[in-house]
Order: sequence, then structure tokens, then C-alpha cells
Amino acid sequence: MVDLHSQHTIREEKSGPMLGGYALNVGHRSDVYVSSRSIIQLDIDSKGEKDGGTGRLLKVTRSAPSIDVTGPLIGDFEWIANSTHWHEPGIGAIKYRISILPDRDILPDEHKPVLEALDEQLGGCLDRDAWPLSQAFYAPSCPAHAAQDAFIAHNTGRPLPVDVFVARGRQILAAREQLSAQSVANASPQPVRIPETPENIRIVEGMLAAIPASGDRGPWRDVVWSTAC
Repeated sequence: MVDLHSQHTIREEKSGPMLGGYALNVGHRSDVYVSSRSIIQLDIDSKGEKDGGTGRLLKVTRSAPSIDVTGPLIGDFEWIANSTHWHEPGIGAIKYRISILPDRDILPDEHKPVLEALDEQLGGCLDRDAWPLSQAFYAPSCPAHAAQDAFIAHNTGRPLPVDVFVARGRQILAAREQLSAQSVANASPQPVRIPETPENIRIVEGMLAAIPASGDRGPWRDVVWSTAC
């Protein structure tokens, strides 16, 4: 893992060799064919207006935290961080990737929980667009004019405990689902009961009068009153 991320290639275009970090059962690169991931890769990117052709940030609206900020938050684990192609701190474009060694392969249904737990630990700064299970990442590179700002940072530590992070991530997802369901319930219109005043009773009686006298009006009362509400 360290060897694959320890040197930048100088090239003007972002496109180049890619690293997967996962095992495919059969077929082409797609989430459904990934059987496991052996490396955790996290993108941390500033946000803003991009050049549509190159992806280079032209105007930064939100700068990402630097590796000096995020690195200590996962300092117990072994990781290597490398600046990504359009890392230009001079304009506030902070862009880098952290690759973490897990203590075992991560199964497909564990991948998102692990990322959720890491995002929480890192303060919510991860780029979720890079979360697909089959996501591949470009090997470290930079254009010539930005080579002086390119960096590699390696932290020695223990492998990340997958079971612990899966458990925490599933707690986060379950809590978010519960909160979402509660928000929907709170947003649903609640019926307003009209008080049974003499005037309202006369209105309901008029509605009941439309029901044939030959029928049993008992079951209709609640329905008619609900309609009146």
C-alpha cells in the first residue's frame, strides 16, 4: 500500500493509471461484482467552481481541512496520504487522499458503515462522491507547475479494526434512518378535529341525511364526521 502511494507522477492531465483496492468476482468494474475491499481510500477535497474540462478548481468556496488537521484524528492507524492532482493550496484548493490499511478485508455490506464511521471521526470532511464500492482512484500525480506543493505523508500505526468501525457505522445509519422516518411523520398533515358544537352537529346531520334511510347510519357517522373535519 505504501509503495503504491509514495511517489507522484508529473503529468498535465489528471487521467492515468488507477488503483482499485478491491477484488472482483467476474465481469467489469461495478459494485455488484466486488467481493471485498482490502484498502480504505478516502478523498478529502475543497469545494468550488471547477473547470469543466480538467476538473481544476477555479474558485474555492469551501476549503478542506489539511492533513495536519485530519491526520491526528486517525493517528492510531497506519495510513499514507498523498495530495491529488489539482492540489493547489495557494488558492485554497486542498485536495488529498488517505489510504488506510484495515485489519481484514471489508465485505460489500460493511463498506458504507466503515466510511460513515470514518467520516464521523474525521469531522464530516470526506467526499461522498468517492464512496462507491467499485470506486478506483488515480495513482498519485500532479502537473509540473504544482509539483512544489505535492506531498506524501505516512503514519505508522496498527491496522484499522474493521469490526469496530462497521458496528459504529451501522449505528450512525440506523439513527439517521430513524430520524428521517420521524421527520416524514412530523411533516405529514395531522387531521384537525372539529368540536362537536350544536352548529357543527347540524352540518354533520345534513351530510348523514344524504345516506338512504334504509341503510344503517351507525357506521357512517365517524366517516361523515371525519369528512367534515
